[in-house]
Amino acid sequence: MQSIANFSYLTRLPSQCGYLVLNDDGAILASFGDLLYDEVTANTIYKMMITPQSGTLFRKLPWKMSRIYVLSCKIFIHILLDVMNSVRQTGERRNFRLFYCWLILFILYLLSDIVTVFYCNVSQSIFSDSCLLEKESPMNFTNNMKNIILPEPCQVDVHEFVLFVPVRVWDVDVRDAIRRTWMQNLNKDIRFKMFFVLALPVIDSIHEEAKLHNDVLLIDVVDSYFNISHKVHQALQWIDQNCPKVKYVIRVDPDVVLFKDRLMVYLEERWNPLIRTVVGYCRRLNCVVRMSTSKWCMPRHYFAPNIYPPFCAGYTYILTADLLKPILSHWPSSYFHLDDVLVTGLLASKVTNMRMISEEFLFDSEKPFDDFPCHRRGPIVAASYPNVEQFIFRWFAYQNRCAHKPNTFSLSIF
Repeated sequence: MQSIANFSYLTRLPSQCGYLVLNDDGAILASFGDLLYDEVTANTIYKMMITPQSGTLFRKLPWKMSRIYVLSCKIFIHILLDVMNSVRQTGERRNFRLFYCWLILFILYLLSDIVTVFYCNVSQSIFSDSCLLEKESPMNFTNNMKNIILPEPCQVDVHEFVLFVPVRVWDVDVRDAIRRTWMQNLNKDIRFKMFFVLALPVIDSIHEEAKLHNDVLLIDVVDSYFNISHKVHQALQWIDQNCPKVKYVIRVDPDVVLFKDRLMVYLEERWNPLIRTVVGYCRRLNCVVRMSTSKWCMPRHYFAPNIYPPFCAGYTYILTADLLKPILSHWPSSYFHLDDVLVTGLLASKVTNMRMISEEFLFDSEKPFDDFPCHRRGPIVAASYPNVEQFIFRWFAYQNRCAHKPNTFSLSIF
């Protein structure tokens, strides 16, 4: 198969939509700028569907990059060709039944975007324009925001990955549990730099904790769910100023587990380097919540549209470091508390040639980490347990179970 590395225009792939690259015969050489598929030739059928012009085609699709869509197109083409061959050979029209059933499902799938948009527009008309929890001590962004406690700066030419965890200041036991479990594996790799992002009030033990671990960034805003975006801004700004040679920035919630070995397998086995890219569990056509009692409620005077732009869920996402300066330069002065929508959606979309890669199977916030098999190609992120004692117990039990399977999972996580 012809190598897609020869196509110079692949570097111009955007983030919120997909592309197909076809050769002169209508064969799929690549799709959506990131995934390489086997060649599927459907000269006449695919040319009727896509309407290619002469020569190599570079055509934009009006929907998000999706493996499911590419697979659906392939199945559709194969079924259509099989049915046509069968009818041509046997003349039995009943063979069309399977094709018609599948075609109906395929059309419904393509119309799902229209249904979603309609639902968002109709459902939000019944809600008020205010949010009750909006008064939970939010504050507008200001350049005068200060850092009270700082972690140690990155070591130039040493640290390649910076990971930060926004967490409540009084969750001392949560931070200790994270340090004892999955973060311990990262600390053993000199390429990784980790720190926690906290906010006011300053508790008695915080200075001692910061001095002991050198992994605390404390900022002078009130610790609230509605001020998380300020934590993220200060973390990104600190990284931009103190980690000049870093390659990747990883934002992680305290209620998930990140596997370093699986992260490295994912990054090192990529055929193309990540440039201006966001990786995570990315969503599109996500309705804006207007229900006043919800913590995700977004007032219209902060965000008027009914649908958010494509973004990656905030429990974990990866940013290439070349996105930091553009994102920080576009940071708004008005209040916006949903940091994942803000950083990976609204701000990242302003960056030229930004790419968004959705890896929903590698970023799982629902299924507990020890429900997955011990395998290097398992999810990079999985759910933790709300109880700290239970989390620690289940973590070390999972380690012991995986330690007997060295061929499937590298357990440098002790």
